[in-house]
Amino acid sequence: MARVSRSASSARTYPRQGRRVLPVSLSKIALVLIAVLLLLLALMVGHHYRTRSINAAAAAGTGSSKPASVTLPKDSGVIDVRAFGAKGDGRSDDTAALRRALASTAGAAADDRLTLYLPAGTYLVSDTVTFPRPGITLQGQGIGSTKIKLRDRTPGFKDPAHPRPLLATYGGTRGTNQWRWCSLQDLTVDAGAGNSGVVAVRFLSNDGGLHNVLINAEGLAGGGIQARAGVTGLQLTQPWVGPALFDHVTVDGFDTGIEVAGAEYPVTFEHLRLLHQHSAGLVNRANLVSIRDLLTVDAVPAIRQLAWSNGTLNSGMVTVAGGSLRGGAPGNVAVENQASTRMPGFLYLRDLTSSGYRAAINDRGKLVRGPRVAEYVSGTRLGLFPAEAGTGGTAGAGAGASATRLPVRDAPTVPPGTVARDWVSVASFGARPGDGADDTKGIQAAIDAAGRARQSTVYLPHGNYVISDTIHLRGGVQRLFGMGSRLVLSGKLATNLALPSFRFENGPSTALVVERFQELGRLQDAASRTLVVRDSGLARYSNTGHGRLFLSDVASGLLLIDHQAVWARQLHLDERGTKIVNRGGTLWVLGLDADRAGTILQASGGARSEILGGLVFPAEQVPAGQPAFAATDAHLTVVAGGSAYDVPSRFQVLVRETRAGTTHTLPRTAAPSRLAAAGGFVLPLYAD
Repeated sequence: MARVSRSASSARTYPRQGRRVLPVSLSKIALVLIAVLLLLLALMVGHHYRTRSINAAAAAGTGSSKPASVTLPKDSGVIDVRAFGAKGDGRSDDTAALRRALASTAGAAADDRLTLYLPAGTYLVSDTVTFPRPGITLQGQGIGSTKIKLRDRTPGFKDPAHPRPLLATYGGTRGTNQWRWCSLQDLTVDAGAGNSGVVAVRFLSNDGGLHNVLINAEGLAGGGIQARAGVTGLQLTQPWVGPALFDHVTVDGFDTGIEVAGAEYPVTFEHLRLLHQHSAGLVNRANLVSIRDLLTVDAVPAIRQLAWSNGTLNSGMVTVAGGSLRGGAPGNVAVENQASTRMPGFLYLRDLTSSGYRAAINDRGKLVRGPRVAEYVSGTRLGLFPAEAGTGGTAGAGAGASATRLPVRDAPTVPPGTVARDWVSVASFGARPGDGADDTKGIQAAIDAAGRARQSTVYLPHGNYVISDTIHLRGGVQRLFGMGSRLVLSGKLATNLALPSFRFENGPSTALVVERFQELGRLQDAASRTLVVRDSGLARYSNTGHGRLFLSDVASGLLLIDHQAVWARQLHLDERGTKIVNRGGTLWVLGLDADRAGTILQASGGARSEILGGLVFPAEQVPAGQPAFAATDAHLTVVAGGSAYDVPSRFQVLVRETRAGTTHTLPRTAAPSRLAAAGGFVLPLYAD
């Protein structure tokens, strides 16, 4: 055979029968097929990691493409895990170092709030990391830069029948309602590959939650196909989980994204992303779940509600205000309510869209096709005046009473800035925690100096501060960061309960964020600018100014609202007696937990109030005839459930409403039951 040569056309020429031919080469076909397969694999992996990037941005905040980097001053009292040997290099096993850092908190007071800081890096672990005490915040540098990752194929995490947590905020087996203020913030939790028996985060806390957190199953199996990487992303099933807030959270790639169980306490989600689960996005067994701004991309049901029993059947409720449920398989339904006929679960859904699913809702056999659901209520819509009453179970507005639909705003954010340039410590002005001296002048001096220098953040290094007079929040300061500190009231602040600990006043900045205080004391708002309080305890609030107020994950005493616009997420009210007074203002609440006896809300003077989801749980004797909610010439919407385990601790009157001098009451017996024992209730929708 003659030597093969190339012509100008690059065709091969063979001296066979005087013809030029192009042979069919098996090796060439194989190369083409391999190239196609590699291209498909690249597309799959590219899509996978593009999705991860989108998820991270989504978890960091709606519309945010570059999450902020969080650094904290070295003298702020935070515990840096690197001081205990953590490397964060993605190669070293940091399990023991993280445990040592957590164990170092043992000497603090039982109710102290402490921050463990994880600088940017990947912290590999090979066993469960458990909080040894309440009051711990794991603070990352950013959702895209700090990662806690379970090693791939870790022994002990491979059996879905015996799941184990990667991170656990509580290590007990019996549950508790005294485990407070635990949180994860600004980080990623990665379940690794080949760990099909993992629960990424097992969470229990009364107050606290997750903020800017991505929980994912990162590993790829052979061929680029996503492996089953875990049982549950976020598990909220230990008694008594909540109240807790989960905002800007993404869960990606588990069997079940989020699992909730138990009759108490309520859990609240906002800006929630559930992606690529294998069984369901969120499963609720009997708890009270409130969600705003839900995005799911799943073939499986986005929400599944089931009955739950701890000896007796209990009913749960899922409230969703705004959601996009995408990518459903044609054989599935986006929202399933499969609860028991004897103790049915309840749904309040509005402004919901779905795509791909055969129906938007399956409410115990009743299908609502979608793709858009303006408003859907399980059971009867309740109201006290003739125009308010109507039958429920109808998608769309106009069937019986409909919610007030107050406009909803997100709280403004303050960029963290640079510690060296933008942060000012009160210690630099003589306020030092734990020394017993009066810190009032030092804190005030720090606030005033930072305002003059246009520095954004004043921080209190962690500890207890004694204050004896009102501190004025004025000037250009944009953030007051408590680092978990407590204010101890002395002098006239201790004796004069009408005197505020803080007075918020006008200044050149448009908003002030006050955050992460164990206890703020009494707060008076006298400003026309915006105030944000988050992740803090508050004894009392009142206003004389009329700027906007945002409360996020706040445990509060009495709230006195006078012609003010207020938005609250996960509002925990633990005041005996009246808890909220709304005179002519607008109050929007996503997720309420109201403990102890006393009317939860008294509204008057044209006030408009809307409570979307939550729990009423007096747990003590309620005076005869005392209403849970009261309105006089005001507009009221309530979606909530109640718990009661004995007759004296029941509200016998759920709503008392007066209009133009005519008063009607809604008795507990007019509302559906929630608990098989003793007599909880559900308000699927009360509206005027």
